[in-house]
Amino acid sequence: MKEVRRLAVLSVLALVIAIFGCGTQEKTDSTSEKNSGSAEKPLLTERDSVEDLLNEALIRLSYGDKSGLYDLEFEYLQDEFDFDQYLKKRELQWARMDTLDHLELTELIHEGEDSALAKIVYVFKGPTGKINQVPDQFYIYKQYDEWKKPTSSLFSEQKKYEELMRQAREAAAEDEG
Repeated sequence: MKEVRRLAVLSVLALVIAIFGCGTQEKTDSTSEKNSGSAEKPLLTERDSVEDLLNEALIRLSYGDKSGLYDLEFEYLQDEFDFDQYLKKRELQWARMDTLDHLELTELIHEGEDSALAKIVYVFKGPTGKINQVPDQFYIYKQYDEWKKPTSSLFSEQKKYEELMRQAREAAAEDEG
């Protein structure tokens, strides 16, 4: 019986890792700053922002909404495929998310200005209330000051796309000038 439950949990985890989704859990930094006499405003740390971004996609995916995954793709893929085309890609399959409660970002290790290794723990809550935690790690990338966790798109292809866009802007500027 335990092996069946463990196999079910691992199957769900494999599907989550294969198509990765994310979701939000409202968290704020415990420190607040006052801005020139105004009311205290909670600050969200970068780590909390990334965790919220990932949890939001998980929550959306748990409701059958893959748009959270699409939002985390790189710009070149969104230009190449509209959302309907993205849904038809065979690599995006539906996953049972019934036991995945949330994920916790345990560490964010920056590797340059535009990428970081995210170390996470998937938290599963079984029907009996038992909590299982499974660690994982993956890379996330910064694009236009927003973190992305692509499922289908590639960082190297995004860099090529950005270079083509830069060249097009320069050519357009030369034509005008």
